[in-house]
Amino acid sequence: MTVHSVGNRREKCNRRIVAVEADVRDRVALAAALKSGVEQLDGLDVVVANAGICPLGDDTEPEAFADAIDVDLVGVLNTVHIALPYLTSGASIIITGSVAGLLSSASSGSGPQGFGGAGYNLAKRVLVEYTTTAAVKLAPRSIRVNAVHPTNCNTDMLQSDVIYKTFRPDLANPTVEEAEEGFRSMQAMPIPWVETIRHLLCRGVSGVRRISLCDRSSAEGRRRRQYSTRTMSNSITWLSYLNVERQDDGV
Repeated sequence: MTVHSVGNRREKCNRRIVAVEADVRDRVALAAALKSGVEQLDGLDVVVANAGICPLGDDTEPEAFADAIDVDLVGVLNTVHIALPYLTSGASIIITGSVAGLLSSASSGSGPQGFGGAGYNLAKRVLVEYTTTAAVKLAPRSIRVNAVHPTNCNTDMLQSDVIYKTFRPDLANPTVEEAEEGFRSMQAMPIPWVETIRHLLCRGVSGVRRISLCDRSSAEGRRRRQYSTRTMSNSITWLSYLNVERQDDGV
């Protein structure tokens, strides 16, 4: 989903948005984008920090570790921290973690592999503790902080050859059907993945006036490493944030 496609969706759904292209690693640019949206839409109620890449592969370089940390951890923290001055009683912060943050550890070897996989796992583990601490400290101000730790999500990043190979290393060129067995091992439900919530943008949400989404990062700051086209296709969307305002009729 790109800034332009979001704009087109907004027109179809008859919603007001301010869509800005920015890199979540660039705190100054991100703050300017959020300030513009708040000024135009008169406030901020909900922050969804959802930046994420997963540069997998045993052939990745150490830079992949740094890239994953910079986007998956620093990008999320930037999103939350620049929003804090605008949040008041009743506001909500939602952080996207991962089941990898709950299951992986530095010594277990579980979760995504390689330098990038290690960075992804570490970022998601840190976000677990960060969310707990932030929730405790912001609770007296009636600001909620929660994390969602999804399993496999049906996105372009999941539906890629490198991911299929990660889940079926025993096969040279596994297909999605062959990888589904590995996908199913990630959760108790008998499904390979869950669907995304993008379709909810065209639905009214009771009680919500504005939603701010920090969706993805830019693709390596235009430094397209070898893995970017293989494992980051879902991350190259550049949505800095998205504000959705419910219509008066509550649709």
